[in-house]
Amino acid sequence: MEFGRYKAYVVHAGVMPHTRVEQNTPELLMNLRGLGNKRRPTMKHGEGEPWAQSWEGPELVIFGHDATRRLQVHKYALGLDTGCVHGGNLTALILPEFRLISVRAQHMYKPPKIPWEDDITAAAANVVAPVDPVSSSSLPSSSSSSSSSS
Repeated sequence: MEFGRYKAYVVHAGVMPHTRVEQNTPELLMNLRGLGNKRRPTMKHGEGEPWAQSWEGPELVIFGHDATRRLQVHKYALGLDTGCVHGGNLTALILPEFRLISVRAQHMYKPPKIPWEDDITAAAANVVAPVDPVSSSSLPSSSSSSSSSS
């Protein structure tokens, strides 16, 4: 889904870096989680590096489907999946303010495929922060942001 007003796309999962969003297959848009060996796409939980840290824009891509890495904040990509289904948080981007808001899940609906540590889950609790989609220096920090090793 394209939001021309914001120069942004919303996809379920991911976009291959160094391509146009429209050039990606439905499989990638719905399943991509990372880049593995030789920068090949991977759909597995936690495998490879996050595709979003290599996305160079200029469009902002807003995505989910990667709860293992939780909130991801990169210069041109914003991953909102903070694992509500796994007992984490439900996170939303409020437009036009580019503000994040996150609320804790009432309970775990499905166990995660990769175990979570309590301190990581708690770290994303109740996020309310402004997001500037052009300047990474004004993006909220998180344990899963582009400056971390996850």
